[in-house]
Amino acid sequence: MAVVSQNANQYLKTIDGVKYVRVTTEEGNPIGVFWEQEGEYFSEHNTVSSLAGGSTTNIINYTVPVGKKLELTIAEASGENRATFRVISNGDVVGFKRTYYTDFNADFIFSTAQLDAGESVQVEVTNNAIVSGDFEATIQGRIIDV
Repeated sequence: MAVVSQNANQYLKTIDGVKYVRVTTEEGNPIGVFWEQEGEYFSEHNTVSSLAGGSTTNIINYTVPVGKKLELTIAEASGENRATFRVISNGDVVGFKRTYYTDFNADFIFSTAQLDAGESVQVEVTNNAIVSGDFEATIQGRIIDV
């Protein structure tokens, strides 16, 4: 960690430069610690309706805009049928889960997934049932200016 002074406040900055702690003094509270994060909260959701049994499709596809980077933290997926879900980043599978009758939800938690401008993330589903079904996915994280 590095200590950075900015506007008379002390910031502790992690090596990756993403997380900050601001240490300050306030009346009645000699030392207050506030967790801060760069960027804006990001959440994107989409639904695919009536996907035929045995078929595969993208539920959601997001490309990071120019001048930004995405710190991906969570991808959630669910549906009405047995399914296989894949989280794909720039063509590589970075998460894979199967759902079955007892649990139709798939949660992917990422701690270090960062995508630069022009890179993409998508959630793909294969409907493993013989009947059609509806599926949805959400990706969440922080969009950061670079």
